[in-house]
Amino acid sequence: MKSANITPRRSITALLVLILILSGVLTACSPGGGSGTPGTVTTAPTTADTPGPTESPTASPSPTPEPDGTTGTITLWHSWDEGQVPVLVEIIRLFQDENPRVHFDVLYIPIDDLPARFEESARESGVPTLILGPGAWGPPLADAGLLKDLSGLPSPELVTTVNQAALGSVQYRGGLIGFPYAVNGVVLYRNRSIIPEPPETFDDLVRLATSATQGERVGAMLERSFFFSGGHLSATGGQVMNEDGTPAFNTPEGAAWLELLSAFELAGPTDFLSDQDLELFKEGNLGFLIEGSWRQEELLEALSSDRLAVDPWPLYGRGQLAGFVRSENIYMNARADDESAAAGWRFIEHFLSPEVQELLTEAGRIPALTSVETSDPLMNQMVAALAGGATYPPYPAMDLYISPMDFALRSYFQEGAAAEDALQAAEERILEALAEQMPSEDEG
Repeated sequence: MKSANITPRRSITALLVLILILSGVLTACSPGGGSGTPGTVTTAPTTADTPGPTESPTASPSPTPEPDGTTGTITLWHSWDEGQVPVLVEIIRLFQDENPRVHFDVLYIPIDDLPARFEESARESGVPTLILGPGAWGPPLADAGLLKDLSGLPSPELVTTVNQAALGSVQYRGGLIGFPYAVNGVVLYRNRSIIPEPPETFDDLVRLATSATQGERVGAMLERSFFFSGGHLSATGGQVMNEDGTPAFNTPEGAAWLELLSAFELAGPTDFLSDQDLELFKEGNLGFLIEGSWRQEELLEALSSDRLAVDPWPLYGRGQLAGFVRSENIYMNARADDESAAAGWRFIEHFLSPEVQELLTEAGRIPALTSVETSDPLMNQMVAALAGGATYPPYPAMDLYISPMDFALRSYFQEGAAAEDALQAAEERILEALAEQMPSEDEG
C-alpha cells in the first residue's frame, strides 16, 4: 500500500568515517546537549539513556581567529541516523573552517522524541540553539512561542533561489518560523524505454501514454488519491485550506480539480492507494508513474539510471500539474541569546550554500536550493521537478483532511456523486473534526 512517510537513505563510505575519526573531528558530546566540550559533535546516536563513545573528547583545531569574527556556541539537536552523521560532521567542519570561534554541541535524539524534548528544554532555556526537523513541527512549536521569527534575515537572493513550495511551509502567521534545507514530495516518474520524451502539457502526456500502450505495456496509470493528487489543485487555481486551517477547496476551482482528475482516465487506467502502478513500473511495463521522491532508490534499482527519468510537471490550461512538496527545516530557539542566534543564522546560511546543498545528497536528501547542480543527473531532475510543486500544508489540521478527501474522491469516481456534493460532504466532515478538536468554553 502506498505510503507518504518513507525516508530515503544513502550509506556513507566507511572511508569517510575513518578519516573523520582519525582527524579528531568526531568526538562525543554530553546527553544534556549543553555541557559537552565546545567544538565537538556526536559520533553516533546518543541520548541520556544511551551513552556515546568512550573516546576522550577532542576540540576541533582552532586557527588564530579574526578579532571581529562570528563567535558563540551552537547547540544543535537532530535525528539523523548513524549513516548520515558523517555528512553532518563534514558540514560543521566546513563551517568551522570559516568560523573558527564558533563551537558546536551536537546531540542525536530519536525523531519521535525530539519535538517534546525541544519543547521542554526551550521553555526553560536557550538550549538547543537549532533543531533539524520536518515542516509539520513548525506551526505547533511556533504557536507555543518557541521558535524565533527569522523574517528579514534571508537575503533576497536566498529567498528567490530556495524551493518556493518548501518556503511556503515556514511562512506562518505573518512570520518565517524556520528555513527549509531539503525537500521531498510527489513527482512524475517516466520510463525512458517506453516513453522517450517528456510531456510539456497534459495533452502531450495523454498522447504519449495512449500511443505507448500496447500488449502488456501501459503508457500511464495515474494516481488519484488525495495525498498524491491534492497538489494538482494549484493547476485549477484552487487551494486546500485557509490560513486558519478551515477548508478552501469547496469552490468552482475545486470542482475543476475533480474534472482534471477525471481526465486522467484519458491517459489510461488510474490507481487509488494501491501499489499496482508501482509494481508495474518496476517490472518495466509502465510509462508514467506518480509516486513519492523517496522511491527513487527503489526505482533506480529496478530500472537503472539510463531508463529512469523524473519530469517537470506538465502544463494544464493556464496552470501546471503539481505534486505536494514537504520540507526539512532548520528551526531556531526563540530564547537563544543574541550571540548564539547570530552564529545560528550564519550556520543556516551555510546549510543553504551550494557546497553544502550538494553534500546533503550523500545523506539521501534532496537540496532545497533550486539552483544547485549535483553530479547526479537524476537528483538534478528531482530538484527541478520539486521546484514546480505545491506546498503541503504543514498545519496539524491537515491530518484531519486525508480521510474525508479520499472519501469524497471515491464517491465522485466510483459512485458518480456530483463534484459539488462530494466537496461539500468533505468540507462538512472536516469542519466537524476541527470542532471536536477545539477546547470547550468550560476548558477555557
